[in-house]
Amino acid sequence: MSLNAEQHYAGASYLDVDDIIYEEFFARTPYLPGEPDKLVNLWSTVDRKRFTTKIWCVGNTISRVCPYIPEWGLHKIISNMKQGDIRTTKIPAVDRLVEEFKKQREEYHASIQELYQIIMTDPTASQYMQAEMRFSLMMNDVYKILGEVMGLGNNQ
Repeated sequence: MSLNAEQHYAGASYLDVDDIIYEEFFARTPYLPGEPDKLVNLWSTVDRKRFTTKIWCVGNTISRVCPYIPEWGLHKIISNMKQGDIRTTKIPAVDRLVEEFKKQREEYHASIQELYQIIMTDPTASQYMQAEMRFSLMMNDVYKILGEVMGLGNNQ
């Protein structure tokens, strides 16, 4: 994948991707405009609010002129590294996105719960919702069985 075209990857599914390896994190060539943000956007596209995808930035610390250092607050980590060192850290931009997504998820679930309570006060709507839930569970079982028979997915 090219970071230069990160916006073109938005429609695809990356459920089997748990790691992004970004080679040449420290480049000898010019960086893209807004490159740290592009990498975070790519992470967001791949992770899809699962909060399981890790970014591994691999590079040679020879170049100290790198937009990621000030953007992600990596000064202390990079300045103490020696050849062959491997360091891991949380990226503030990604942490902010994760917190924002978690907050959105909580708000979404709260609004769904509120709507559910309203619907349950109407007997006809309540019966419909319960039937819909049973149908959904049944279809989930059907898809699981088909997946097992055809050898698709991880069938959990």
